Amino acid sequence: MAEREALVKALMRPGVLPDSTQGVELIETHISWVLLAGSRAWKLKKPLDLGFLDFSTVERRRAACEAELRLNRRTVPELYEAVVPVWFDAQAPRLGVADDEDSTNADDHLVCMRRFDQSALFDARLAAGQLDPPLFDRLARHVADFHDTAAMAQPGGGFGDAAAVMAPVRQNFAQIREHVSDAALLAELEGIEAWAEARFRTLAPVFDARLAAGKVRECHGDLHLGNLIVLNGEPRLFDAIEFSAALRWTDVVADVAFLVMDLQVRGRTDLASRFLNAWLERSGDYAGLQLLPWYLSYRAMVRAKIAAIRAGQLEGGARSDCLAECARYLALATAQTATPAPALLIACGGSGSGKTRQSQPLV
Repeated sequence: MAEREALVKALMRPGVLPDSTQGVELIETHISWVLLAGSRAWKLKKPLDLGFLDFSTVERRRAACEAELRLNRRTVPELYEAVVPVWFDAQAPRLGVADDEDSTNADDHLVCMRRFDQSALFDARLAAGQLDPPLFDRLARHVADFHDTAAMAQPGGGFGDAAAVMAPVRQNFAQIREHVSDAALLAELEGIEAWAEARFRTLAPVFDARLAAGKVRECHGDLHLGNLIVLNGEPRLFDAIEFSAALRWTDVVADVAFLVMDLQVRGRTDLASRFLNAWLERSGDYAGLQLLPWYLSYRAMVRAKIAAIRAGQLEGGARSDCLAECARYLALATAQTATPAPALLIACGGSGSGKTRQSQPLV
């Protein structure tokens, strides 16, 4: 890790990266370093093995870079430009390949992307009150069309069958218990787990049938507000999961459920419902609704687990904040266990009288 941190510092020297004479800005995540220079962003993956991802060797990082480029070019080819080899010596790092060099022997690899303004992110726009509801209609069509053309999983391939669906659900419960000792949270966790096990026994044949029907695809896998942007006025997906095939080869409803859950927990059930309705209209996958509570609960439990893990690493007020976040996601998961009361509202009137305008907020 120390060697790669030295590489990052070297890459940040003005003039090393193209268009970097005015300086380089660094954004660090738990799995990568992103260097912003001029009109480009350069991502270097950290040499980590976290179990759910393995970037521990140069070969694995190169393969992950190539997967990232391939996966994200499905939705934003104009953002994801190339995988660039880098050589690191005592003087300075060097980008690109000379005529007599083999890029597979490089010291590491960078994903080169076109830089965009952070205000274009959906979560930033939501915080600024700039996410208009009609934008979610266009997003839903974009997501449905993306799902329709994504590669399809085959039965027996290890993705999307009942066993593959249930394994991470059970793992969430076990991992949360490792980090939470609060009696109230553990009691709520027990109730969610009992519901999940009971529903699994009912839904197991449905999961297998969905796989056989071609509803398990190579999806985005991480479809939340932080991975959506407005590009040239249109909503687009980026930053699909490249490090885990199991997390992106999933039912299309599971992919959609992540964004629906993310909006619900932020108190925007109106936008969640509008997106979901528009996606259903475009995809026609109304049969998938029977799985939506299951996948909403699963997505909420993933976030609850992450919050619980963070709480175990912190103390004082920061720990309390993480436990409160865990409780918020557990409450959302619990809400999926209740059967909602159905309702029917009918709008009538002549053409152009405002039926859609009045009914859309109600929907």
